[in-house]
Amino acid sequence: MFRKKFLEIDFAQNNYTVSVFDEFLSRIGGADRIIEVGTGCGIFTVFLGLYSFYNNKILITYDIKNGLQEKTKNLFNVLKIDYRVKDIFDNLEEIGREIKKPGKTIVLCDNGNKIQEFNIFSCYLKKGDFILAHDYARDLNVFTTEIKNVYWDWHEISDSKIEQVCKEQKLISFMDEEFQKCAWVCKQKVE
Repeated sequence: MFRKKFLEIDFAQNNYTVSVFDEFLSRIGGADRIIEVGTGCGIFTVFLGLYSFYNNKILITYDIKNGLQEKTKNLFNVLKIDYRVKDIFDNLEEIGREIKKPGKTIVLCDNGNKIQEFNIFSCYLKKGDFILAHDYARDLNVFTTEIKNVYWDWHEISDSKIEQVCKEQKLISFMDEEFQKCAWVCKQKVE
């Protein structure tokens, strides 16, 4: 169900992720820029890069270390993915400036501290922007009864950990049921 390979490289997402993100990008009419925090092995980034490349949009991805295989680096170059190897917490203002640029921004939190990433980067969103975080379940009960061993086996972020910032920043759920199947939370800034 998950941890499959694509192009002989680990794909750290489940089988629903690509179709859910494809539907998401279609429903929202695309985005001007995608900012991914946590590149990992880079294969999900390649999927996002295909979208960005063919729609002439911007994709910036951050990771604290370069963990890419040579063929993934080559794909990043071909797809014009802006790959930045740096500690995001030392570069908050840089990422904040990227989020605040004109046009719709999608922020993907999939690094080492998803709760902190979500809570910090939510504060930079403009009306209409989206923020998502991986390894999500509404709560521990939902994770253990509906998600674990079915869709995904990791749980790092839940509603109680982002509830306050969602209220403060006027973030509402978007495609909640669809994203739960791939262990992502998706929120849109409405004001």
